[in-house]
Amino acid sequence: MHRDQEYLSLGVDDQALFGGRTPVQMYADYMSSFRSTFSQYLGSTITEVQVGLGPAGEMRYPSYQLQYWSFPGVGEFQCYDKFLLKDLQNAAQNASHPEWGQPPNNAGTYNSQPAETGFFATGTNNNNFQSPYGQFFLNWYSQKLISHGDKILAQAASVFKGINNLQLAAKVAGIHWQYLDPSHAAELTAGYMNINQQAYTPIAQMFAKHGVGLDFTCLEMRDSEQCGGGSSCVYNGKCTCAPEELVGQVLQAAQSAGVDFSGENALQRYDNTAYTTIEYESDRYYFISSFSYLRLTGDLLQGGNWNTFTQFVQN
Repeated sequence: MHRDQEYLSLGVDDQALFGGRTPVQMYADYMSSFRSTFSQYLGSTITEVQVGLGPAGEMRYPSYQLQYWSFPGVGEFQCYDKFLLKDLQNAAQNASHPEWGQPPNNAGTYNSQPAETGFFATGTNNNNFQSPYGQFFLNWYSQKLISHGDKILAQAASVFKGINNLQLAAKVAGIHWQYLDPSHAAELTAGYMNINQQAYTPIAQMFAKHGVGLDFTCLEMRDSEQCGGGSSCVYNGKCTCAPEELVGQVLQAAQSAGVDFSGENALQRYDNTAYTTIEYESDRYYFISSFSYLRLTGDLLQGGNWNTFTQFVQN
């Protein structure tokens, strides 16, 4: 675990560490100031406010910090500050298993692969993700993330209540690598307990509770372009990616919860294959509410790229 410079640990959500105020209270004050400052534009020029819930604005733990991690590593669990460690110890005591009060000590490092670790490897390991301890820890870890999102979005819903034609949204990360591994290791370290293909439904339900739309990424990616473990994989079959399956799962989770789904592309792409994939995902099960194209650069404005993008928009 390393300190993240983008976002405070969610372990301090309710800790009055800043002149008697908690980070959640300070965030609410920031949102109130935003509403006051831009009040004349809200609901007209500004029709959506996206609420950041973690690093890069995404509701996740900072499990793959770029100064330590490289694709397609599993990342690392991020629960080693004194507040989260104490919370984990209390949860273990309440579960009558005080010996479970520590994070896994066999989960590898940022750039490990699942099979190289004890925790993410399948089998009869008494301390892997399938063990009673593993299930306890992963449930605690993922629920702490959902609880964090719930607190922040409750404040956002209260602050922006009553503004007509204004949608609130929040972003969930597209962790598409290790998706085909039984452990879903990279998702687990980010806080998404997707072992049984169920991680995104409770998140979408929490968003629905506050009337918040769900923004998701990697809509431009095809499985055939990724490394799913085939002989052509430049990562020697280690990344086990499945972005199309992941996007489909989240689309269906949003639909079942009754929340709006907005999409983005993850990588800067200027080709027809990417644009065709975005179009496919945008009405794969239903018409999504919006799509944000990333991003406006000099490369996009070059003749051939711009002409292809213009055709994509017109379609």
